[in-house]
Order: sequence, then C-alpha cells, then structure tokens
Amino acid sequence: MATCANHPIKMATVRCKTCNKPLCNECKMITDDGIFCSEECHAKTKHFMEKTNSSGAVVEHRTKFITKRTVYSFIVLLAVAAGTAMWFRSTQGVESFSDFKGMVAKWWDARYLFF
Repeated sequence: MATCANHPIKMATVRCKTCNKPLCNECKMITDDGIFCSEECHAKTKHFMEKTNSSGAVVEHRTKFITKRTVYSFIVLLAVAAGTAMWFRSTQGVESFSDFKGMVAKWWDARYLFF
C-alpha cells in the first residue's frame, strides 16, 4: 500500500477521486461527491458532474451531426466510385450495371480455375 502524499510516515487508506493522490485518514476530505485531497479537486469534479447529465453523457456536445470530415469522406468515396466505374467502362467494356453483373458472374464461375 502507498504512503500518504502529505504524510510520508502514514499509510494511505484512500485515493483522491480527481487526482488519484494517496491519502491517509487525516488528509482525506469526505463530501457527498466522494473523497478528495483538496477543495480544488472537489471543485474540478463538481464542475465535471455539472456538465454531464444523469446518464454520464456530456451535455455540451456538437449540435451538427454532419461534420466536415463526414462530407469530405463522402466526396472521396464518390470520386473513387466514379473512377472505378470509368476504369471498368474503358478497360472492360462495361456500359451498364447488367454488363457489370454479367462480368462479375463470369469471374465468379472462373474462381475455381485459380484455386
């Protein structure tokens, strides 16, 4: 067991809820929110608890669901899909989705030749 952060001679019995500092019975500050080493740690925890609701989720969250990263990812995905479609059209002669399905079916039937 660790020794108290303030009294190196005494054994620690608990740890501060905020900073995890080991504390002896003389140094611990017991509150309704938990055990703390100082008022500062108690205030930090109280501030955090006020920012969260009962389920533990942070109340101050982003209001926008779609972020720039999501939009950029979607644009990149569309560009890759368009590039792939252009490649199939120019190299494989695929003009429509049914042509593509037929080509994939031929590849699927030929898979046993490779394995």
